[in-house]
Amino acid sequence: MASESGNRAQSSDMRPKKQPKDTADTDLDREVEDLPAELRWREWMRRIDAVLFASASPVPRDDLARVVGNVSVDLLIEDLVV
Repeated sequence: MASESGNRAQSSDMRPKKQPKDTADTDLDREVEDLPAELRWREWMRRIDAVLFASASPVPRDDLARVVGNVSVDLLIEDLVV
């Protein structure tokens, strides 16, 4: 039994390290990083639009920010309203 618990301790060390939250957010936008600024903005607006209309309840701003990364959610929503 002692060897089993030792194996468990070793296997738990083999788990992949979690990425910091900041790097996880930037990974989401790799597909749009090559686009011109105007097309990137439109894509982010589409993402916000899709999340808002697909949800049956109000979506918190923090959740919207995770969808688009380090972009002003307020400005994106303002552009959607116009």
